[in-house]
Amino acid sequence: VKNIVHSIPSVFKRRNKTRNASRIFWFVLILLFFVSVYMAVYRHLMSAELLVIGETRDINLVESFYWVLTTMSTLGYGDIHFVGDGGRIFSMVVMFTGVIYLFIVLPFFFMEFLYKPFMEYQTGARVPRKFDPVEKQHVILTHYDSVSHALMDKFRQFGYPFVLIVEELPEALRIHDMGMPVMLGSLDEIGTFENASIENAAMVVATDDDIRNVNIAFRAKDAAPDVTVAAHCSRTASEDVLTLAGADHVIRNAKQMGTFLARRISCTDTRTHVIGSFDEVLIAEATIHGTPLVGLTLKETKLREDFGVNVVGMWERGHFDNPDPDSVLT
Repeated sequence: VKNIVHSIPSVFKRRNKTRNASRIFWFVLILLFFVSVYMAVYRHLMSAELLVIGETRDINLVESFYWVLTTMSTLGYGDIHFVGDGGRIFSMVVMFTGVIYLFIVLPFFFMEFLYKPFMEYQTGARVPRKFDPVEKQHVILTHYDSVSHALMDKFRQFGYPFVLIVEELPEALRIHDMGMPVMLGSLDEIGTFENASIENAAMVVATDDDIRNVNIAFRAKDAAPDVTVAAHCSRTASEDVLTLAGADHVIRNAKQMGTFLARRISCTDTRTHVIGSFDEVLIAEATIHGTPLVGLTLKETKLREDFGVNVVGMWERGHFDNPDPDSVLT
């Protein structure tokens, strides 16, 4: 099963290369077909004209190929030419075929398979293929979304080194221009994780869909068995699969968010939750339902004297009020 999961993304990657190789093959094959047919027709028509004028000589392959090549390329040296109308009509057909290939098909072939890959290489040179951390214990992110963006903001805030692996060049360039540490590489290859210095990493974070996260966990553990892998999943059945794939921490955001909202609504969560900060000042909220604070005034709680906590507002039945010392906590 592990090998099957490994091979699934690689199959889709190979399809593009196979498609391009198939196009090149058919381009060359069709060209060779036209050249072969035209060489055969040339030998037949030229032999017939030579018989009319009383000449008898063999027309070899070199002469046939030479005439077809000079005619299709519109060079037309004139040293070999037809006299009759049939040969001239055939010459025009060969010449028009050459024009189509020379001015339409060949430029497209050049742009698609030579110029375009070269420009992509030049553009992609701005995005590194390898990450050299200044210090060890960095974090490797494998997907760019709202979760990973929030993580990157936190990493920067607290000074943790990290790198984001991106598979598509346009997305990598966009994130690179945002000033984020990013590297280009395929998550289906162990070499990508090795280029990200996974042996020195503190953690690999997988926030893509469940199937991709399973593959990432496999690859990461293959590259560095001791690295910690944290993966996100959206389905219950995926938790066991991710664990078997090597994920050390499996997180279900939807489940955790639902549990959190349920506690808030039912007032069974009495813990303090930090919701923001201003320099060294933390802004937090807490539910007092079921605590000894219920029924006391704000002054009687002595929160400022005992804990250094300032109460700046109270939510009560959907309304936010600025409390005074005599406000009763309910």
